[in-house]
Amino acid sequence: YLPSWYDDEFTIDELTSVDVISSYWSGDSIAHLFLSFGFKDGRHLAISIETRRRINQIYSTWRGFFKHYTLTYVLADERDLIGVRTDVRKERVYLYSVKIPAETAQALFINYLGRIEKLSLKPEFYNTFNNNCTTNILHHAASVSPSIKFNWKVLVSGYADKYIYELGLLDNDLPFKKLKERSLIRRPYDAVIADDYSKSIRLSS
Repeated sequence: YLPSWYDDEFTIDELTSVDVISSYWSGDSIAHLFLSFGFKDGRHLAISIETRRRINQIYSTWRGFFKHYTLTYVLADERDLIGVRTDVRKERVYLYSVKIPAETAQALFINYLGRIEKLSLKPEFYNTFNNNCTTNILHHAASVSPSIKFNWKVLVSGYADKYIYELGLLDNDLPFKKLKERSLIRRPYDAVIADDYSKSIRLSS
């Protein structure tokens, strides 16, 4: 592959939606969760909270307990952050639409930006237990909704989507089992990550 990047601009007032993505690469207990912010023009900006690893540094859950990696927020379009999981790694990836007003979504996004700026000035170590992808999402969510509290499902991240459902933030008209089944992104084995990727994964799930 060839590294590729581009600059883009977004207007916060045009941010209208938030989706939560839950990606499983092994069993059902552990998943990588991240958010994707949707804008009026159809663009989506995904933000994934991850370990910042050096070249040839391999991820290890156990090393993550001992200040082995720094924490980073990756901002990218969905073709990158979701596409690498659905089409390249062939992980099980679920996309859930979060039921919150646009104003709350915008406040959540601003809170993310504040955290990113703080990390640029004062880096932190990633911690598998209390400073990871899911715990940070919880902190951001609690900043805009104080009713959101800590739950064991945040630590066992494969069940974090169930906790979000229990908070009433997903499509609670459906039983959770049915909602999860519908939210699975289904991609043909030979699918191509094209410009319409964001639209196509929402049609497939």
